[in-house]
Amino acid sequence: MRKPYEPARRRGRWAASAALVAAALTGMVAAVGPAQSAQAAQVARPAAAADEAATVRTHVQPAVAKPRAGAKRAPAHTKRPGATKQASETKQAGKAKQAGDTKQTRAGKQTRAGTQAGNGKHARDAKQAGSARHAGRPAPKASASASTAAAKAHVKAGASATPPVSPSAQAEGGNNSTMMSASFSPATIAAGETTDLTFHLTWDQGTGDTTDVGFTVTLPNGLTTVGNTWYDSQCGGTVTKPANGAVRLTGATVPSGGSCDFTLHLGAYQQGTYPMSVGDVTDTSANLFPGFTTTLTVTAQAYLASLFLGPTTVAVDEPALLIIGILNPTLSPVNYGFTATLPAHLKVADIGTPPNTSACDATVSAPAGGSVITVTGGTAPPNVGTGGCAALVPVVADAAGTYNTADIAISAATGVPAAITNVYPCVGPCPPDMGTLTVTAPKQAQTITFGALPDVALSAGTVTLTGTASSGLTLTYTSDTPSVCTVAGTTVTLVAAGTCTVAAAQEGDATYAAAEAVSRSFGILPPAQPPTTVTATAGTSSITVHWTAPGTTTGITGYTATASPGPATCTTTTATDTTCVLGAAAGTTYTITVIAHSAGGDSTPAGPSNEVTVTAPVPPAAGPPDTNLTLTTDKGPISTATPGQQITFVGTGFAPHSTVVISIYSSPTVLGTAVTDAGGSFAKPITIPSGLAAGVHTAVAQGVAPDGTARAMNLAITVARPSTSGPTSTLPVTGVAVSVMLLTGLGSTVAGVALLTAFRRYHRTN
Repeated sequence: MRKPYEPARRRGRWAASAALVAAALTGMVAAVGPAQSAQAAQVARPAAAADEAATVRTHVQPAVAKPRAGAKRAPAHTKRPGATKQASETKQAGKAKQAGDTKQTRAGKQTRAGTQAGNGKHARDAKQAGSARHAGRPAPKASASASTAAAKAHVKAGASATPPVSPSAQAEGGNNSTMMSASFSPATIAAGETTDLTFHLTWDQGTGDTTDVGFTVTLPNGLTTVGNTWYDSQCGGTVTKPANGAVRLTGATVPSGGSCDFTLHLGAYQQGTYPMSVGDVTDTSANLFPGFTTTLTVTAQAYLASLFLGPTTVAVDEPALLIIGILNPTLSPVNYGFTATLPAHLKVADIGTPPNTSACDATVSAPAGGSVITVTGGTAPPNVGTGGCAALVPVVADAAGTYNTADIAISAATGVPAAITNVYPCVGPCPPDMGTLTVTAPKQAQTITFGALPDVALSAGTVTLTGTASSGLTLTYTSDTPSVCTVAGTTVTLVAAGTCTVAAAQEGDATYAAAEAVSRSFGILPPAQPPTTVTATAGTSSITVHWTAPGTTTGITGYTATASPGPATCTTTTATDTTCVLGAAAGTTYTITVIAHSAGGDSTPAGPSNEVTVTAPVPPAAGPPDTNLTLTTDKGPISTATPGQQITFVGTGFAPHSTVVISIYSSPTVLGTAVTDAGGSFAKPITIPSGLAAGVHTAVAQGVAPDGTARAMNLAITVARPSTSGPTSTLPVTGVAVSVMLLTGLGSTVAGVALLTAFRRYHRTN
């Protein structure tokens, strides 16, 4: 069963292919002038969507087969002037003014040039014409020397007929010489059809095989090589394409006393007459003597050509792009239509978008999953060069194998032959045969694991990606939002606040198919804007701070106010809470700054505020503050103390970094001050005054709570009388002890009176 493929990540491929289509069809032009090139670029339409089947139209130069530069146009395109000139020069070889050269032949005499013409028919005498040798028929041995000398004399007489010999292409085999003739077969074809151009090489004289034979042939504009196997060489050697329309044979061998053929398989894409002669053969090896004139006639017709664009090797279920194009080298518009049936196992790929039907006024129907492509109502413009209209259809194979465009069956054809040809006009060497699609066995599936990405602050700078592929192959990451974030390798660079979208892809290899891409988006958060107008108000052991929220509070999660000198701070937890209280040391002058917090980072500090100086708590004269909070010591709660004893008082719950005053009652006496730590606690060593009266006293710690309200903690302590051996001390008693003593005395008095009354009643009754 054909499995679906994921089109979203392939659209980049289709887009690239569509761009290549316009370039390819525009580039399928031989010798297009600047005006026509501009026209082709203007008319070629970019594909609306890369994953769409589409039709593309190009116009090219309206010209017939183009003669070589510097040549005069020959009537009816029969012979190009270059060849005529060479033939004329050849005909002069037998004239009297050149007799000195022709008399150097082995026969001692050269026949008149009238029997030689431009066909290379050199002979020792007219009756023993060496033309048989040039026509591909072996000549009698006796005339070999004469015909070789005659050909050499022909070259010498018309020096321009055979270009200089390349120093790198010297023939071996001593003085061996080789004759060359050439012919088209068939000599008349229609545009889009093929012919063979065969060069017949005949051993002429010498000792043994003639080796290292080489030459370059330049094809006329309008002809091109066809297919991957575009030549055959019975002579061996190496065949290359050194330049546009040029083919070079090097290292060939002509057997002693025999001959061999070198054949080019050509196609014609322009109507016209194509004469070829010795002037089209250059860079010949030593002692190789071309002598021929042959002509190909191409009649006009529009025709179908087809190829696969882009990768021509894909796996099963992997799409490829098929083009079926109309080439119209005629002088009139051609109304065309056809039905193309794909070979077995090749289907139209389902890419989720119907085909485009706009170019060349044609309507293209290519239902996904089907094997039939129908093109109707098209009009190919008149163009004697190579105009083209092409239907682009993505296809997919469900079985491995080789699929050829030549196997596409054409039916219901109008305006064109009912067949596919692979004659493509090319500028530059034609690429390898694109008419063949190789489909390999199905690849293994793979998946991508790429987890969600949390929002990050812009100030973070970079994010590292950690996705994986089940195949173990390396993922490729790309940013779909380059203005917000960029990607290099596995590192995302944060560029601006916004939404960053990163795609993870794995294109596969020879074993694994491309994985379905996975995209992840995350927020890049900007830093908070700073508040404004920071105001500080001094309090008792505290400072109240107020500020104005920034104009944009989106994303703000709270604020922090910081005192200077520090380290006191206070915070809020909403964007609208713009007041807080911080603890402060009495007597110190402060300024305050405020920053806003957000997930995107903190704002710059706002402020500083006005200067404020904090005051210390004042013990109330009326008595200890009313509180249920118990002050303690480093020894835990105590109840007694002696004058001169050092006690470390411990208090908690005060504003951090604030001043706490420690005093003792009856009448308040300040024993010392402490500054709380970051947790609002203190531990302060205090020495009980030596003159403190014996009895019950109250130690008090006064300050402020974290919210700035008053806070006090009390501890009752009984100060014992000093131990003496003399009379009872008469030191005055103050505070709570006086009340206790009065109540005790009153209780004793009441008890005594009651006892006395009872005693008197007893005696009366008795």
